[in-house]
Amino acid sequence: MARVNIVSAMQRLIDLMIDYHNAVDMDIYIVFDGHPKPSLMLDGMDKGIHVLFSGNITADAIIEKMVYQSQNPQDILVATADYAQQRMIFGKGSFRVTPTELKKKVKTMITDEEKAAIVMPVRLEDHLSKDAVERLRNLVPALLH
Repeated sequence: MARVNIVSAMQRLIDLMIDYHNAVDMDIYIVFDGHPKPSLMLDGMDKGIHVLFSGNITADAIIEKMVYQSQNPQDILVATADYAQQRMIFGKGSFRVTPTELKKKVKTMITDEEKAAIVMPVRLEDHLSKDAVERLRNLVPALLH
């Protein structure tokens, strides 16, 4: 997607990370190289989602600074394929996932949410004997209808 339209790819990543944030309830920082892209839809994002642009430095430099300045580096998980950055992250006590691993986590999360949405509602009468259902209907006819 990035080869065809970088802004669309960035937007897709942001949208996926919003869904992931809602599932895992952790702050997420998305750091892009370069300057902000005016066509990105950043309005109305959930609290806990932060989109940063590195400006004239690299995104790696921003991430490294965040890890080094953190009071709780063990609470940081960085998604990167950069081997040098992975070593720095491990050295500071933080964790990392590769982009492939993150993709699997997000895909699993989305699949689990879709499965949960398909679950049929549970009805009380499905868990009672026919006799008990009939007696309840006679007592409170509107209750089970």
